Amino acid sequence: MILFFLVVSIIFSQIYWPILLGWGIHLILDIFTHKDSIYFKQKPFYPISNYRVKGYVWHGQWKFALTNWAIIIIVYILFYGIRILGF
Repeated sequence: MILFFLVVSIIFSQIYWPILLGWGIHLILDIFTHKDSIYFKQKPFYPISNYRVKGYVWHGQWKFALTNWAIIIIVYILFYGIRILGF
């Protein structure tokens, strides 16, 4: 991810923060959404530490998926609605 961030920053000739912001938010959300996962155990400090974080909700539950998509749609509508309407 750091390599991708550096390449995009060089292309745009400035530090391109949206990549780091999106990646950081994704990592924080993953910590909470991988409960009892066999394949996706969260090790946020790997390779420095093998400390694992136990999530609170499994991301495959329909309630979580519905809530997640609803929030994404609302944020996009607000963001692009404000930009398109000029508020």
